Amino acid sequence: MFRRPLLFFYLALFLPIFDQTSLRAQDVGDVVFDTRSDSAFGDATAALREFLRDQNVRSRRDQHFCIAGYRSANGEDSRAWIHWAEGRKIILWRGASDPRSAKTSIARSHSILDLNKLEDAQVAMLWMRVVVENRLAKPSPVWGSAGAKTLKDVIQAKNQFEGFSKYPTIAQGPQKVIDQAVSIANNGDDPRRSKYKEFLDTALTVAAQKTVTDPSAKGLYWWRTSGSGKPTPEATVYMTKLGNTFYTL
Repeated sequence: MFRRPLLFFYLALFLPIFDQTSLRAQDVGDVVFDTRSDSAFGDATAALREFLRDQNVRSRRDQHFCIAGYRSANGEDSRAWIHWAEGRKIILWRGASDPRSAKTSIARSHSILDLNKLEDAQVAMLWMRVVVENRLAKPSPVWGSAGAKTLKDVIQAKNQFEGFSKYPTIAQGPQKVIDQAVSIANNGDDPRRSKYKEFLDTALTVAAQKTVTDPSAKGLYWWRTSGSGKPTPEATVYMTKLGNTFYTL
C-alpha cells in the first residue's frame, strides 16, 4: 500500500539535510588530466595524510583513495574528485596555487559528499513509518493519537507533525521543499538530477513497502529534531539518524 503522507514527510524533513552541497563531477567539454603532473596538485600523499588527521582517523588500517582530475575545455578550471573508500566520502580537490598551502588543500575542501547519508535517510524513513503505524495501532494521548482510526488522523494530530495538521494541504515551507525536489529530479538539464532522483526513488520505495519492522523492543512512538529534548517524560532515546532523534518507551 502506497503511503503518500509518509513520502511527503521524507521529502520535507530530509532533503535540506541530504542536499547540503551541490556536487557535479564533470561538465560538458571537460577533459581528464593526471593530477600528479599538474603543479597545482602534484603528489597527493601529504595532503591526504593531513586530510585524515583533520578527519580524526586514528585507525592503522590502510585507507584507499581514487583521484580523477577534470579540466575545462578552455583550461580555466581544473578540479579533482577523490573517492575515499573506507570513509565513504567524495571530496572536491581544487589543488593549491601557493605551494605553502598544498599540504592542507584537501582538508580545506568545502565540498565533501557523505555517501552514508542516503543509507541513513532510508533507515530514518523506515523508522518514521514505524512511528506513524505504531501510533495508529495503539492510539494514545501520550503520543498524540487518541481516537485515531486512520493514517490521516495520525498525521493531522494537533502539535505533532509541523506543517501537516491540515493534510492533504501542506504548509508553505514543507510544500516548497517538496516541489523543488520533484522539479530537480525531473529536469534532465540540472546537474543535481541524479542525486535527487536517487533520493526520491528511495522515498517512494519505503513509502510503498508492504510492511516494516520495528527495530526497538518496546516500540518507536516519537521522533523529534535532534537536540530539541524529549517529547514526554515517558520517552527514552532510541537513536538519532540524520538530525532526527527517535524515541521508544
